[in-house]
Amino acid sequence: MKKVLKNLLIIIICFIVCACSVKNENTITIDKNGKFTYNVIVAFDKSLIETLIKTDIIKTNKDVEKYINDNIKDNYLDGFTKKEYSNEEYVGNEYVYEVDNIDNISTTSNIAVILNKNSVVGTNMFKKKDGVYRANFLYNLNDKYNYKDVDFLNTFTVNLPVKALSSNADQILNDGKTLVWNIKNGDSKAINFQFSFDNIKSSVSYGFIIIDVLIIAVFVIVLIKRKRENEEEID
Repeated sequence: MKKVLKNLLIIIICFIVCACSVKNENTITIDKNGKFTYNVIVAFDKSLIETLIKTDIIKTNKDVEKYINDNIKDNYLDGFTKKEYSNEEYVGNEYVYEVDNIDNISTTSNIAVILNKNSVVGTNMFKKKDGVYRANFLYNLNDKYNYKDVDFLNTFTVNLPVKALSSNADQILNDGKTLVWNIKNGDSKAINFQFSFDNIKSSVSYGFIIIDVLIIAVFVIVLIKRKRENEEEID
């Protein structure tokens, strides 16, 4: 009994001491061709796993995998491609969902999507009107990861091919193309942003205009120079 209590105390202390016992990273990336990728990483601090091994709660590599899968609540990620995730600090699972074209998951109706309640695979994620894509997401940590003694690193990142037209992001990076929301454990957060591929077309058009102007300017300068040279020869 004393050993069990001791082991339990060690685990609780480890949860508290670890900078972030669990990492929960969500990233949506939309490229210039409209490809949509939703990536989720849920992983445990390796210090926690090492403590569990020392206390004989985890004994083999298979037990580590079982512990991770038993404690990561991932039903809302059904339909995502799942693989093991590991780096210098964390070990867990990575999930990926891809759609070739964002139009395949867009609608003209107003929609609100709760990202971590039910699987989003095959559902509409955006409202599209007049070439503008609008996202109205709710990220709710109350149901999935409400552990009192666990410190979470929760982030939601959106990478766009152009500067967002608007958003309620906590951080705006990469000239407005990268949006980041920080979510505290047990909280819910609205995630809203808008963008348009027309921005890309406009940038390309402006680029062509500038190139055309430069070519014309060079052509005019060459003509003027030749005219002066001919006038000097005549004189």
